[in-house]
Amino acid sequence: MLIESLMVVSSMISTGVEDYCLAFCKGERLEIAQANTWEEKAYEGAFLCLKAEEVLSPFDKYAYFKEGTKLIDQAVKAEPESFHPRFIRYVIQYQTPAFLMYKDNLEEDAKFLREFYQNQAAIFSPAIQEEIKRVFKELELL
Repeated sequence: MLIESLMVVSSMISTGVEDYCLAFCKGERLEIAQANTWEEKAYEGAFLCLKAEEVLSPFDKYAYFKEGTKLIDQAVKAEPESFHPRFIRYVIQYQTPAFLMYKDNLEEDAKFLREFYQNQAAIFSPAIQEEIKRVFKELELL
């Protein structure tokens, strides 16, 4: 699965949503210097969820996961028509174990993402389009 192929890129500091999207699609974790937009905050949340997989303590894992999902949910609430927060939330919810009870928006986000991809995928660079298409296939969205 996507997150199982996690490659830690903790030394990289990146700027730009496209860089975050490419890294997230590849299972890489970037450090975000300062998240100014809701899209950036959603990726910060995603990278915290990925960081949860790196730590050994179950308490730390849960703390990173909760902090990350809180940022993701805030971003979706603030910008419900934005692709990136919905994409991140879908991927994280899809891959989250059921006992963490973070799967409430899968159907809603899947519908949004399919419609967005069909109607607006051209707004992304070819590299982003290709990565999103690959992840969509992996997550059975296409």
